[in-house]
Amino acid sequence: MSALQVDLPEQDQKATSNMANGSAVMRTAEERTPVWPLWRIVLFGMYAAGLFLLVLFGGNEHDWMMQMDPSIQKGSIESNGNRQVFTGLVLASICVTQGFAIATAASTGQKIFSGSLIVLACAIWFVLSFNA
Repeated sequence: MSALQVDLPEQDQKATSNMANGSAVMRTAEERTPVWPLWRIVLFGMYAAGLFLLVLFGGNEHDWMMQMDPSIQKGSIESNGNRQVFTGLVLASICVTQGFAIATAASTGQKIFSGSLIVLACAIWFVLSFNA
């Protein structure tokens, strides 16, 4: 071994020799398949749980009364707004977790997917909060 040569692992030596020959390095299907780490799966689980909470607690909490007695006016029952605050915090946590997923995503497709999940959660929150 000369002074300029470095002892590379076998795979790196093969890639270096292929590059020296001018041929492209071919990767196997296993090497091309993205591996989703466990923390990324946990982030999407948190998203699903947050979306469930948005749907569960979104809307008007007194809708069931109006369905049972149609004489009750829609604005006659006041609410303290805790539901709105809670769903806003859930939406913020959804956006933070998906923002972290965007920041750590390996590919553009994963970033677009996480961004579209944020938009979907905002749309659901808007419909449930201001349409009630």
